[in-house]
Amino acid sequence: MKASKSPLLAKLRTKAETLEDRVNILDARDSLIKKKKVAVKNEDGYFIGTCPDMCPEKERYYRKMLNEIKPYEMDQSNSENLQYCIKKYSRSAADKDVVSHELRPADVLQLTMNHIINCIIPQGEMNPDNLPNWYDFVWDRTRAIRTDISVQGLKDDVSVSIVEKITRFHIHCAFRLVQFEASQFDQKLNSENLTKSLITLREMYQRRRLERIESPNEAEFHAYHLLLQLKNNQGFTSGLTDGKHLSHTQPIKFAQRQVSLIKN
Repeated sequence: MKASKSPLLAKLRTKAETLEDRVNILDARDSLIKKKKVAVKNEDGYFIGTCPDMCPEKERYYRKMLNEIKPYEMDQSNSENLQYCIKKYSRSAADKDVVSHELRPADVLQLTMNHIINCIIPQGEMNPDNLPNWYDFVWDRTRAIRTDISVQGLKDDVSVSIVEKITRFHIHCAFRLVQFEASQFDQKLNSENLTKSLITLREMYQRRRLERIESPNEAEFHAYHLLLQLKNNQGFTSGLTDGKHLSHTQPIKFAQRQVSLIKN
């Protein structure tokens, strides 16, 4: 066992002269952490994120090495600044491959989402012809945010607010990018991610209700879910049953009226 670890330990003691050296050293660190299974979990079995930045350290160096820093990650002088990198989406790894220092906690996710909203979202309308590329970037980065939230099982006010913002982004884009060809903007894919965001929210709302925590916007987002089921009578009826506790709210009544109008 010691012999298998020694090359990794030796790598950690080397000096990084290049970006590739840094990536290799951080790879060695992660391999040791995974072997020791030291990922931090809470009492419910969810991982606890400890990444202090919008993008984990190793990913920043790796993407810089491969020239994968996107235009939306440049600083105000349009220069590369790794501080502005935002974690890319990657398919969920198996539990044994998750490392806490690559998961962003709620406060860092809020910082990241605020950066996207304040610094990247406005750039979409500055160059309308480039909206599909803008969408692809924001979708990828917000998808990564949603994944970090799910892996950690977050359900606090901050995390709920973040997923609500991501959901509204997909709703906005369904309308704003409708004029583009499917090769530039895939409306079906956007709808799928809207649905996944709503499912994430529904699960968060359910867990909060079990702990008697209020979610002020639950009715609004459940109404969006119902409106997506307008052509699916069974799905709409099931949605009404699941949201029975919200039946008295204006958003749900609005969704029901839309169904009545379509049927008539």
